[in-house]
Amino acid sequence: VGEAVELAAAVTRLAAELAGVEIVLCPHIRRTLWEKFVFLVGLSGTTATARVPIGVIRSHPLSRAFLHDRMAEAVQVTRAEGVDLPADFADDRPRALEELPNAAEVVIPNEILEAVACVLVCQNTPEFN
Repeated sequence: VGEAVELAAAVTRLAAELAGVEIVLCPHIRRTLWEKFVFLVGLSGTTATARVPIGVIRSHPLSRAFLHDRMAEAVQVTRAEGVDLPADFADDRPRALEELPNAAEVVIPNEILEAVACVLVCQNTPEFN
């Protein structure tokens, strides 16, 4: 297995070099992945829930606070998983979202929303239980 991994790594390095892509090894990949998770939870959770782009979220203090709270919650999950992320990590994440265009959002197709609504109705209706 070790030889196959080394060969795959060599091929990847060569392909990246030929394409002009710089590869940087991350010494703390688990932490880096969780940092991205916190960012994506904030962006996708907030824009999908509100069904508006990030520019609208950023423009109102209450929705901005909602965004921060989603990220803070994701930080708590991250820390519970044993990842060394500062407790206040979510505090400066919204600044990273400032770099996104106002129209950025996560869109949930209506079919998925309708399916979720149907499940909720069925779970809360005695004739379906």
